[in-house]
Amino acid sequence: MNSYLITINPSKNINEIVNKYRNKYAKFTTYKISPHITIYPPFYLKQISEKEILNLLKSSLKDVNNFSLNFNSIKYFEEGNNVAFLLLIKILIFL
Repeated sequence: MNSYLITINPSKNINEIVNKYRNKYAKFTTYKISPHITIYPPFYLKQISEKEILNLLKSSLKDVNNFSLNFNSIKYFEEGNNVAFLLLIKILIFL
């Protein structure tokens, strides 16, 4: 059974910045997933198909306006899984 994750993929410029830090501080880690912002954690589809969930997401998100995210620090998960994340401080929505 496949696991799904809902994310926002940042711009190429942001990816380059994040990857610069990955290359500097995580030299022995191989990342299989590109830099992203997790909107909904991993889940499994049991009673709905992938096509149905995509259609639901498209219809739900079609009217979402552009927005900007501001972060103020870097944190990490304490379980030892080598994952760092940026701490969100503000969301600016453009109407």
